[in-house]
Amino acid sequence: MKRALAVGLGLFVVAVYLLNSLGDADAQRRRRRTPAKQVQTCVSPEISKTLGDLHWGMNSADVKAYFEKQIREKYRPGIAKAPGAIEEDRLRNKMTNELQKLRQSYVRFNGQNTGWEVSFVGEEFTHNNSEALLVVADERSQTFYFFIGDRLWKRYIAFNADQFAGLSFADFQQRIEARYGPACRTQETNEETGQTRVTSITWHDDKTLMRAVDNTQFYGVFCLSFAETATFDNLASLRRNPSKAPARRNAMIDSVTSGGSSDAQSDVVDRMVGRRIGSDSTVAPGGGGGGRSQTSAPSQGQLPGQSNTRPTDTDPLRGLDL
Repeated sequence: MKRALAVGLGLFVVAVYLLNSLGDADAQRRRRRTPAKQVQTCVSPEISKTLGDLHWGMNSADVKAYFEKQIREKYRPGIAKAPGAIEEDRLRNKMTNELQKLRQSYVRFNGQNTGWEVSFVGEEFTHNNSEALLVVADERSQTFYFFIGDRLWKRYIAFNADQFAGLSFADFQQRIEARYGPACRTQETNEETGQTRVTSITWHDDKTLMRAVDNTQFYGVFCLSFAETATFDNLASLRRNPSKAPARRNAMIDSVTSGGSSDAQSDVVDRMVGRRIGSDSTVAPGGGGGGRSQTSAPSQGQLPGQSNTRPTDTDPLRGLDL
């Protein structure tokens, strides 16, 4: 009897061992068949360089002073070498106009119609939440500096339509990734057509969230957004008041319904779709900004006597402050 029990117990142990071995082997085969999931970190060390001497949290007065100094430094050599009083006065007038344009671009969003509500940055701010905007433009791009509670928290760059002429968003994405590294992609699939498209691409570092924005469908521009992560994550509490934005007047429609187009309105369509980023692009598309001049003037990135003609370049990002 004891011998039979011993034999039975031995067989049971062997069976358990064999089953465990088979289970382990099957698990190992499954692990070999299933590739390790690639985790997209999308961290880019290049992002920290984008603000240059600026930093998140600067107040609007300091940011304006920073760009005013850049403008004065740009004109200083030309003024010093001016061959006579007439040329010196001409350069000083250009510098003064550029400084005035920078100051006039600053706007607080307190419920009034600024004109930016109908532009490609219309979704980047709210009214009545201590938000403001400063615009810096040159012949290649238009850069928006957003403030909340008088703290710089976002830099939004819209590129001149000519800068990436003929390129798709995928092409733009490829060039940006060459600068900042592989991006995280968010995709959506059209249930009717089954086609999948990338809706956003993002990068980040320890302080900044960066995203590429496709605004070509209506406005004809590619954009890059850099935002302070701490502020971005806390927007719900910072924007406590309902955004009582004014009725969105469309300057293009106003021009048509008014029965004609004045000189001041003749370029409004181009400015709305982003084709005139440069000399007068700090003027909001809806005509907001207190009736500031819309006549052509040297861009903030253009040196005195510099031609507006841009040489062909195989790298559309070359020379940009990125």
